Amino acid sequence: MDEHALVPVSQDEAISRARSKVGVTWIHLEVVDKEAAKHFLLGNFGFHPLLVEDALSANERPELKEIDDDLFLVLPI
Repeated sequence: MDEHALVPVSQDEAISRARSKVGVTWIHLEVVDKEAAKHFLLGNFGFHPLLVEDALSANERPELKEIDDDLFLVLPI
């Protein structure tokens, strides 16, 4: 398997990988309930609240931000 391949994983595995801060973890959300998504992202990943707001904003432009040792890419689809 290609070490850079995208591999779907369970929600628990994605949380574990993101918390380990090893490699890249891509989190794709299809949001129906913004408050539930906000709670999920803040509670499970500890993302900065402003990053979560950006990610959930329907009007947000693509953006790359660096906070501490993390890179956050927001790509509204």
